[in-house]
Amino acid sequence: MNSRFFFRILQAMAAAILLCGAAGLSRAEVMVARDANNPYQKNPHAKLKHVLLYDKAPGHGTGRAMLRASMARLAVKYGFRLDTSAAAIGYIQDSVVAGVDVVIFSNGDADVLGPMNSPSTVAMEKYIYQQGKAMLMVHAAGAFLSCYVGPYSEGFVWGASEPPPSECRFLARALTRQYYQHAPVGTPARIYVDSMVIGQMYPRGPLGTLPAATQYNHGVGEVETRAIFTGLPRAVDGLQDEWWSFYSSPRRYKDTLVLVENLGASYVEGRVNVLLSLDEAASNWTGRVMNDHPISWTRKMGKGLAAFNASGHDSVYVRNDSVMEKYNWRLLRYLARDFVGCTNPAFLEYNPEASISTRGTKIHITLAEPGEHVLRVLEVSGKQALARNVRGQGAPVQISGLKPGIYFVRVTAPSGAKTAARVRLF
Repeated sequence: MNSRFFFRILQAMAAAILLCGAAGLSRAEVMVARDANNPYQKNPHAKLKHVLLYDKAPGHGTGRAMLRASMARLAVKYGFRLDTSAAAIGYIQDSVVAGVDVVIFSNGDADVLGPMNSPSTVAMEKYIYQQGKAMLMVHAAGAFLSCYVGPYSEGFVWGASEPPPSECRFLARALTRQYYQHAPVGTPARIYVDSMVIGQMYPRGPLGTLPAATQYNHGVGEVETRAIFTGLPRAVDGLQDEWWSFYSSPRRYKDTLVLVENLGASYVEGRVNVLLSLDEAASNWTGRVMNDHPISWTRKMGKGLAAFNASGHDSVYVRNDSVMEKYNWRLLRYLARDFVGCTNPAFLEYNPEASISTRGTKIHITLAEPGEHVLRVLEVSGKQALARNVRGQGAPVQISGLKPGIYFVRVTAPSGAKTAARVRLF
């Protein structure tokens, strides 16, 4: 063998060893490398560069495999780097999450961080509370977490008989609501984008019981998360999964100041913002009746963000055009702060797309750019129901007078950016 060639091989091996050591275990498990030339990555608003999918679990093999495949499709399509690991508990360390924008915990079936003072727990607490990063828990990653079981779940109002939040493990605090039971595998359900606003009563319980009015805006009713749903249908019928019920709804969970002993400081763990809910009244629901049935939500924790998506046991991620896959992509973008602030130009990071939603019998549109926009509303048949030019960045446009039914709304901005949404008026 040529000595110069042999020397180059040794140099390459040494460099590889140094790179692997510098990045910890994460470096050796790159599933999809980042593509800096991807159009999304070239977008100055693009913040999602690096995702870690950690799916240590004794079960849920099918669900974990489907989510891996789904995340790989998204990583290839949008150019972010995807690392994956199913290593033993203790894998999460400072060196592993360094440079990662969002950590996904998939179907863990337990607390995969270990005890409250474990290095993995401390690493995630610093990552979220102090560094302002984000995490997403999927399906059974939210199962069997200690603290919110039995008497600590139903009412969820801190009192003398309940442990303070600081005595709950980190992932349990992030989740806020403990799994109670699930419907059979493959149960079809109607999943819809939550749109409740302050003072509104929850309308979709099959028993006609109305909980107290919500104290917060949720989903498309909340300006900060409205952009997640741009271009997504407002409801999907027949989506099959092992849908969960919880001990109670997290909707009225309030801001809580928590002393994080591992970090020696107090942090605000914010109120819950419900993003997706299950319509029990339209689903012939056979599981536990909650009346108010969120399945995906997010909340602020210190400087960071945490989110939960209960779907992911069955086939919701099998197809590459899956609505839930598209939703996860938009949720990941929000967690990475691609469009925190939505269409409000006062924020440095705002959604450059128009926001389209429904408010009762009206279509509500918020314009993201200054100048003249072209607005078209089409019936399902393709017949044009309305066309007009509208102006004004951040200005709300209300469309009323349409008959109940399904419509397609298309907005073309002065820059040429196009936004489309399928909406349903009741």
